[in-house]
Amino acid sequence: MSKKILIVDDHEVMREGVRSLIAKSRRDWMICGEAADAEEAIRLAKGSQPDVIVMDMTMPGGSGLEATAKLRQLGMRVPVLIFTMHEI
Repeated sequence: MSKKILIVDDHEVMREGVRSLIAKSRRDWMICGEAADAEEAIRLAKGSQPDVIVMDMTMPGGSGLEATAKLRQLGMRVPVLIFTMHEI
């Protein structure tokens, strides 16, 4: 079953890495969009209706947690995998 994945990270190299990992491991999944900040992530999620969002914790314009909360306020219940390189 094909899954649509939205990748959100402010670093292009990270987005490329996640995209490559998905492409190599799950050929039936497709990347439906890539965003570099929280605002763009929300806009793209509303438009593409992804099955899963892979989102960075720390980005310009708002954190991954803030973006996820906004998506929930908009009624979107898409699963969100939030990752970070920072110790929390």
